[in-house]
Amino acid sequence: MVWSLIGCVVGGGEQTFEVMEPVEAVHVELENGEIDIVAVDREGVFVDWDGGGISDEDLFTADVVDGALVISSTRTVACGGELYVEVPHDTDLCVQLAAGELSIEVEPGGWDLDLDMGAGELSVVDVHDDPAAERSICAVVAAGELSVRGSEDDE
Repeated sequence: MVWSLIGCVVGGGEQTFEVMEPVEAVHVELENGEIDIVAVDREGVFVDWDGGGISDEDLFTADVVDGALVISSTRTVACGGELYVEVPHDTDLCVQLAAGELSIEVEPGGWDLDLDMGAGELSVVDVHDDPAAERSICAVVAAGELSVRGSEDDE
C-alpha cells in the first residue's frame, strides 16, 4: 500500500492535445482510473490525460487507426489516471475500463447501446437503447461505476 501512495506523487505523465483529423469513433482502453467523455458541438477531438503523477508517458498512446481515435493506457499501478475527452456529437464510442469510474455524456435519445457492468453501479439517464440508431456506445467496466447520461449541449 505504501508503494502505491509513493508512486502516485512522482512527477510527470500529463498530456493535452487535439486531434483535428476526422474520426468516426473513439476507442478507449484504461486499466484503472477515471474517464469522462463528453459529446459537444465541435470539430475534432480534445484529449486531456493525467497519468496519476507517474512519469510513464510511454504507457499512454493515442493514434488514429482506420478512422477511429484509439486511446490506451496500460498503467497497472493503484493510482491509475484521469482521462477527459470531448468528441463531436456524431462520434461512436467504445470504452473498456478494468476498474474505476466511466462517465459518458451525449445527446439524449436513442443510441445503439452495448453496456456491460461487472461489479458496481450502472446508471443510464435520458438515453435509451435503439439497435437501429446510427450512433453507438459500447462500454465495459469490470468494477466501479458506469454512467451514460443524455444532456443538451450548452455551447
